[in-house]
Amino acid sequence: MADGDPAAYVLGYSESELERLGVQASVIDPMFRRTLEEAGIGRGMRILDVACGPGYVSTMLADMVGPDGEVVGVDISAPALATAKSRVEKLGLKNVSFREGDPSKMSFDKPFDAVVGRYILMFLSDPVGMLRGVANHARKGGIVAFHEVSWYSATSYPESPLYDKVCGWLLRTIENAHADADMGLKLPMTFVSAGLPAPNMRTESLIGSGSAAEPVRLVVELLRTLMDSAIASGIATADEIGIDTLDARVREELLSNRSTAACRSEVGAWVKLPS
Repeated sequence: MADGDPAAYVLGYSESELERLGVQASVIDPMFRRTLEEAGIGRGMRILDVACGPGYVSTMLADMVGPDGEVVGVDISAPALATAKSRVEKLGLKNVSFREGDPSKMSFDKPFDAVVGRYILMFLSDPVGMLRGVANHARKGGIVAFHEVSWYSATSYPESPLYDKVCGWLLRTIENAHADADMGLKLPMTFVSAGLPAPNMRTESLIGSGSAAEPVRLVVELLRTLMDSAIASGIATADEIGIDTLDARVREELLSNRSTAACRSEVGAWVKLPS
């Protein structure tokens, strides 16, 4: 989601990207869930999922709030919402619904117990405005919780040059698209600038070693999505990337160098609004 213009969203809404988000969700959901549990989200609550995309956060929230709770997902992308609705129907969930539009400018029939979002603010030219707008949908004493990333922490040790290069390509491509690769660490100032209290925070990261290092799949598949942008921007050539063999080459180098790969930092922040 990018300021009301689906075309401006650097990752796009292709079928392959929506599939990648499913793979990513399987890895990231447990991290985000721990943030939400610490924030106080639980059974019977009514939750707004900001920029829900294909609905992976929405279905996780549905499990957290249970059949007596409710989840409303909002996104500006009709294709993403179509995928979300299809997934919810296949899962047989009755407590999730979706609406198309900009959640910061929409109105709802009643306030929510919590407003949450994942990987949203980094893609916006005005993250403060979005956060301020959606926080207004939370009731007094309600929860506002967001999850963003910091790519500057991605590294390897002992050095694995190819893994580090892939992370560097991703960082530069994200920044070249005017997205904020360090939004995770900017969450406190974003919350405060939006008129919210300074947030509680937590951070986690994927980390692994050798040929089974879990971060490899995440970074390679993200680069697959962003490859055309990286090439067009002169950040890397198709031959340098060699996407079809990149995963195997990175894993082989990690194993050969006995390296540990640390992925981007996954940063959660949440506040409880004044009653």
